[in-house]
Amino acid sequence: HERNGCRLCKSDKYCEPHDYEYCCPCEWHRTEHDRQLNEVENNIKKKACCCEGFPFHEVIQEFLLNKDKLVKVIRYQRPDLLLFQRFTLEKMEWPSHYACEKLLVLLTHYDMIERKLGSRNSNQLQPIR
Repeated sequence: HERNGCRLCKSDKYCEPHDYEYCCPCEWHRTEHDRQLNEVENNIKKKACCCEGFPFHEVIQEFLLNKDKLVKVIRYQRPDLLLFQRFTLEKMEWPSHYACEKLLVLLTHYDMIERKLGSRNSNQLQPIR
C-alpha cells in the first residue's frame, strides 16, 4: 500500500488525507485497522490475566444483578394549574396563557391515565363537545 498507493483514492503513495472519522474502504486499511483493534484488546487481556484473582467474581455478580426493579412505587399527584402559572410567572416570567398551554398536555395525560385506571374526579378535565 505504501509503495503502490491506493486505487480507491488514486494516490501514488498512501491514501489522500481525509477527516479524522473517515475510514478508507481499501483492504490494506481494513486489515490494519483490525490489527490495531486486536492489539489493543490483546494488551488488555494480558494485563487482566496478570492480576491476581482474575476474573473478579464481585464484578461479575454486579453485572448479573437486575437493578431495573423499583424499590418503591412512585405516586404522582395531579399538577395544579394555578400554582404552576404563579411559579412560572415568578421564576421564568412566562405569561399565564403560555404556562397553561404547556401544562394542559400534562394535565390531559394525567387525567386520561386516571380515567383508564377507573378513577373519576370532578377536578378532571371535562370534554366540551
